[in-house]
Amino acid sequence: MSLVKDKSNKYIQYRFGTKSKIEMEFPANRTKESWKQFHYNSYYRGGGIQNAGMEIDNLQFTNNGYEYLLFRTYHAEGEVYSAGILTTDVKGKETRIIGNYKTVKGCLCHLQDSGMIEIEDIGLSF
Repeated sequence: MSLVKDKSNKYIQYRFGTKSKIEMEFPANRTKESWKQFHYNSYYRGGGIQNAGMEIDNLQFTNNGYEYLLFRTYHAEGEVYSAGILTTDVKGKETRIIGNYKTVKGCLCHLQDSGMIEIEDIGLSF
């Protein structure tokens, strides 16, 4: 899975598959309007282990009746990092794809600094 954006923020796009075979691209068109098709929120609580510190970032979009939620988390208790994709079909069945956090490049958290995506209350999932 890759979440890519143009260096000058002309578009954002989700891609699933391999370099040689992309199985899904969302949205299909790489335009500034693509930013409006994604919904972002985050939660941060500092204070380390004593305060059960955590960071949660979620990016959600809907495609062909499926809801996709990309997540990245950090929990100070146990120094636990995670990332993955949660998909929900039209009947509400959830499928969780756990990512290998060691392969994560970049951070969903930087989206809020781009000025391109609206921060919304979509709930927090991980």
